[in-house]
Amino acid sequence: RRQARLERDVYKRQVLRMGLEAVKVRHPRLLEVASGEELASLVGHDDEQVAELGFVELRRRFDPSNPDLSVVAGLLSSESERAQELGVQLLTDSAHVWTRSPQSTLAFVGLGAGSGREAAARLFVAASVGLPGDIREALAIRLVALLSEKEPTEGAFSGYAEAEMCIRDRMRKALEEIL
Repeated sequence: RRQARLERDVYKRQVLRMGLEAVKVRHPRLLEVASGEELASLVGHDDEQVAELGFVELRRRFDPSNPDLSVVAGLLSSESERAQELGVQLLTDSAHVWTRSPQSTLAFVGLGAGSGREAAARLFVAASVGLPGDIREALAIRLVALLSEKEPTEGAFSGYAEAEMCIRDRMRKALEEIL
């Protein structure tokens, strides 16, 4: 059994090397037609060269002013540390877009525990200074509704709670300025 497993591992590495060679040498444009989700899965690959191919292509085509937020969310939710790090970079680069959308803001600050949720909460807090009142109000209403529910697991709503406290603080300051 052990010998068979070793042979299978050697075979997988050979197939992987041949595939990498084919993409790099004979079909370099193949990555250009890959979907964002396909590239994100490459970034999460355990082989460094495969991960680098996906990383470079995602960075090349990512437009912070028109981000594919589903790809960012996929990277942040990955088990791969490299994919999560790229997700945080892209989240940071595109914060000026997604923090203006209540739906996207709630999706990112509501991610499972990890660096993605922490980065989203930090970026939202920083961006909340310039949020238009209608967006703050929409977020506040949705956050109050979410936070009135029971947490599925302890700490699951911590990103929501941080965003809610930030909005509450910004609204209080706005009221103080008016009064």
